Amino acid sequence: MTGINYGKNITSAQDFLDAVVKENALLRIGDVLHFEPVDISIGFHTGALSFQRGYFPIFQFFSSDLVLKSTLHKNINLLYAIIKNNHDNIFTTVRTCLNKMMATKTWKDPTPNLKPSLQNSLDGLTIFRALTTTFLQ
Repeated sequence: MTGINYGKNITSAQDFLDAVVKENALLRIGDVLHFEPVDISIGFHTGALSFQRGYFPIFQFFSSDLVLKSTLHKNINLLYAIIKNNHDNIFTTVRTCLNKMMATKTWKDPTPNLKPSLQNSLDGLTIFRALTTTFLQ
């Protein structure tokens, strides 16, 4: 989401954000933020949600220009209410996964022989920028 330039078509971006808030997307975001287990290593057939590819992209969305520069404050408040209402679970998951990434000294999924299509391209700057932007809102 962060790489998309919404400035050229602000009406479509606002319509998209409006649809996220009014449709089931808000419920799905909440479902992902409640999902367990979340791990940095998805392994094979573990049922774990990848922090890097499934959980973290929500924070990239929350910290994107689409959300941050929206003029529809009611929609933004509804989005950030998801984090406020689930902060204990979210902070526990983020803290656990960040600790594991720092312990393994990689932002990538450490699953051995993981297909390249399942690997992420995150770096520390991207992760900490998105998280601090989201949590400071």
